[in-house]
This record gives sequence, C-alpha cells and structure tokens, in this order.
Amino acid sequence: MLAAPALPEALCTPQAKALLTKLHEVGMLDKQAQPVGLSNSEKGILADFMAVQLDIPHHWKLFANLWKMNCETLRVAFHKGMEQKKTLSFQEALKEHRRRLRKITSVSVRDSLSMMM
Repeated sequence: MLAAPALPEALCTPQAKALLTKLHEVGMLDKQAQPVGLSNSEKGILADFMAVQLDIPHHWKLFANLWKMNCETLRVAFHKGMEQKKTLSFQEALKEHRRRLRKITSVSVRDSLSMMM
C-alpha cells in the first residue's frame, strides 16, 4: 500500500486543517485529504472551493499533486463539472457547508491566534 502524500504547506494552516476536518466529517475527503467516491468533475469543483476558502494560488497543481492527478485533467474536469446537471447536487452540498465551514475556520483561526499571544 502506498503512503499518502504529505500535505502541502498551504493545507497545514489552522484554517486549512479545520476545513479538511469538516470535509472529512461530511465524507468528501478521507483522513489523508484524498477525495472519497468523487468524480473528476466533483474533485475539480472541490479543489476550486477549497482554494477559494483558503486563498490558495495555483491550486490546480497543488490539488493535482496531492490527489495524484494531472493538473490539466483536474482543471478541465472543473469546467466540465460546472456545466453538468449531475454535479448540481454536489455544488449545492458545498454551498450548504460553506456557511458552517466559514464559522468553523473563523473560530479555528481566532483560537490559534489567541494561543500564540
């Protein structure tokens, strides 16, 4: 069995860890931050969602490397997914979790900052 790739630095912040934990809790990611049962289009949508939430530049390469995919495949899958009716429910699920994720990541960042002081 292959070891899971190490998390990139951009996913090691308190805010990122809170987001990864929440996405694991709702079954979108496993404990190694790997997508669970997602199509390539859903992976692309998830990568973009996470990049926006965490302000990650050059996210296609970051998530493609983490998920052992070609970054162009991931980028194209995102664009195709945005046009597919079958990914609408996935997009809606992310929108539903966004409010909860913002609340969680805001608290996590605030807690981390208070611990530093």
